[in-house]
Amino acid sequence: DDPALYPEAPDRARWVAVVDHGWHAGLVVSAADLRAAAVALGREDPEAASTLRQIAARHPSAPFLEIGWGEAAVYQGVRQIDDLSLSVAARALFWPTPSVLHVVPLAAPPARSLPGAAQRPLALSDDGFTALAAGLAQTAGTDEGGRLSEIGPGLYGGGVFYAARPAYSAVYTCNHWIAGLLRRAGVPASWLLSAWSGGLMAELGWRTNDLAL
Repeated sequence: DDPALYPEAPDRARWVAVVDHGWHAGLVVSAADLRAAAVALGREDPEAASTLRQIAARHPSAPFLEIGWGEAAVYQGVRQIDDLSLSVAARALFWPTPSVLHVVPLAAPPARSLPGAAQRPLALSDDGFTALAAGLAQTAGTDEGGRLSEIGPGLYGGGVFYAARPAYSAVYTCNHWIAGLLRRAGVPASWLLSAWSGGLMAELGWRTNDLAL
């Protein structure tokens, strides 16, 4: 954790929320904050800035975006955990496989738009959020012209799937991805406990004390 980045005073914070869907966690961000991070990164990392602008522009009227990352076959093809076959699960865990980014527009803060999911709001500083956003941009797949590679409709809410990077594996899962972004923002999130969404949420509850969003 980095006290220079996190936590920020609530009235000055860039709020994000980790949302637990049971076996997979997502990250909710403000679309306006994502655009602000693109401006902040404009000169230092124009490729990341372009990626963030494209993510926000895909859903121009949405005030919030839920963003997740995961194994392509599982994330796109498994609607609920009971549908997950042993062969697909084994391939996802024991061999590096392609990954995807899932972006869903939300019309309200996550407490209202995703009421059935456990949530942990976090108050990031401007620099902390910009660092997190830069890490997010680095995982989005783009073509040689820097355009996002949209590969299909999302699971719900008008969402979209994009090609992503790096490969998914047992040592780098969807919840490890979120923990890595949070560490960039100064939030304490360990690799071991974030192997599953319940561990990630438990650690955030234990090591952070932010107010509800």
